[in-house]
Amino acid sequence: MVLFVAILGCARVGRRICLSACRTYLHGQDIAMEDYAISVHGLSKRYSLGQKKRRHGAKGMLQGLSELFGRAPQDDHSTIWALKDVSFEVKKGERLGFVGKNGAGKSTLLKILSRVAYPTAGEARIHGRVTSLLEVGTGFLNHLTGRQNIYLNASFHGLSKKETEQRIPDIVEFSELERFIDTPIKFYSSGMRARLAFSVAAHLDPDILLLDEVLSVGDMAFAQKCLQRVDDLTKGERTILFVSHSMDSVRRFCTRCIWLDCGHVVMDGPADKVTDAFTSDSMTLRAHQKWVADDAPETIKSLLDIREENTVNGLPESPHARLISATVLAQDGRQTSTVCVTDEIRLEVVFEVFFEKANIVPYFRIITEQDVLAFNAVYTNLGSVLSDCSALRYRSVAIIPSHLLNTGRYFVTVGLCTPSSGKVIRHDESQRALSFYLHEAPYGSASALGPYKKVPGAIRPLLKWEDEILID
Repeated sequence: MVLFVAILGCARVGRRICLSACRTYLHGQDIAMEDYAISVHGLSKRYSLGQKKRRHGAKGMLQGLSELFGRAPQDDHSTIWALKDVSFEVKKGERLGFVGKNGAGKSTLLKILSRVAYPTAGEARIHGRVTSLLEVGTGFLNHLTGRQNIYLNASFHGLSKKETEQRIPDIVEFSELERFIDTPIKFYSSGMRARLAFSVAAHLDPDILLLDEVLSVGDMAFAQKCLQRVDDLTKGERTILFVSHSMDSVRRFCTRCIWLDCGHVVMDGPADKVTDAFTSDSMTLRAHQKWVADDAPETIKSLLDIREENTVNGLPESPHARLISATVLAQDGRQTSTVCVTDEIRLEVVFEVFFEKANIVPYFRIITEQDVLAFNAVYTNLGSVLSDCSALRYRSVAIIPSHLLNTGRYFVTVGLCTPSSGKVIRHDESQRALSFYLHEAPYGSASALGPYKKVPGAIRPLLKWEDEILID
């Protein structure tokens, strides 16, 4: 009997379980776990590539048992580690997000925590009732009706028939499938299956909710309902683990984030900092560019000597100045490559003027990822120190207001010029010298996104609207 329970790996009495590389068993009262919903230590998962050589008889039985408990024998076929020595703890009520490229191990981790897969090494201790939505429609039987599948999924999660009957009205109403709830789901569209799957998972009253790329289900209106439902769930004591490729969604719903790469933990910290680091790394963003060293007086002298012979209006021919550095700054003045749409963006340029009485001004061009010019930022601060430049170094900062640009990646071209008689004399220019990523506002914040998933266009201003009722 003991061997039978160990092989099934699903015997559970109560709400405290432990998943390890070789067993699933109950834990008694553990003082160290009282404040934690999940505790993962040294978790690893190995998969085989290609076709394995199958054995028969006693060796085949031993091989099958080894694979069941995650300890696959070393064979001549290749293997890959989807997870390697992953450790972390999740406090009760915490909202933890996971980010990473495809194949980083995010979904594998949630499958292990959901007991869909078993680890090769390490263990995961879970305290509480777990509900997971890993793939839309997982666990549904096509020949059963929507209502029957609700009962089936609820029973999988330990709910009695009476408890399920109490939740069915809310599940059906949320899914907006009242007319089709008694129809076999083999006739459902993918969107209808998505609605029902999320509705069931979100109304089973779990202690721990595991979500893997499920907040984009259905149409725009239903997606907003999903976002609001997750927000309602996070206000209680529920623990949420959320996997997504949408950095905006992770920032909106998670207080903490783990960045996985090739099965390893790269970074673990506040959601905004981890997502910023991941975005900057994956998109190769550049928040700072430097062209000239701080101590380069000989270079300046050589430039002056070369142009002394060709003068125009008492000054040598262009260029009269050069770029030193350029930086993307956050609203608080720190260097950054990721900015929220609710914050100002500051573009700083440091440059050097070669001659007295030179009229030198900076400019920026903001270009979208689709190579579309969003706008030109021309210098308009008349009467400043740049109106009559001396041969010195200067620093200028252009402030892009909040709620102006749409979300996405942008490139910045930096240059120096002299406006003269309707034409522009360019002295120095660096194409796409900087790049930054603009992400969505936290859920519940003022945003020009409105009720939509995405608003097209490079500019997305937050406008004031005035409404009135017209009476004939």
